Amino acid sequence: MVHTITFEVTALRNHPIQTMGSELLGRKCIFFIMIICMVNCSPPEDPIKCTFQNSNCTITNTYGAFPDRSICRAAKVVYPSTEEELILAVANATMSNTKMKVATRFLA
Repeated sequence: MVHTITFEVTALRNHPIQTMGSELLGRKCIFFIMIICMVNCSPPEDPIKCTFQNSNCTITNTYGAFPDRSICRAAKVVYPSTEEELILAVANATMSNTKMKVATRFLA
């Protein structure tokens, strides 16, 4: 005695579950595109502000690096662009017994 088993295979092209899934995926994509377009980012404010070129400056706590949230006053600011300039600035300040503070800033 031989039994035959038959399976019915149907295409799921227009199945309600599949169309609902693709609609949901489309809505999610549109939602994320809207979120990305609505987000506005800007760099933080420059923490170093000088009244005359690179002298008589204040250093604020833009990044939250100082635990006491204080404003530091600086007589002079140096912006070294190479390692040699940095070493020279630190050496000159050390030789003249000048207090130093390092601050970072965002460059666009």
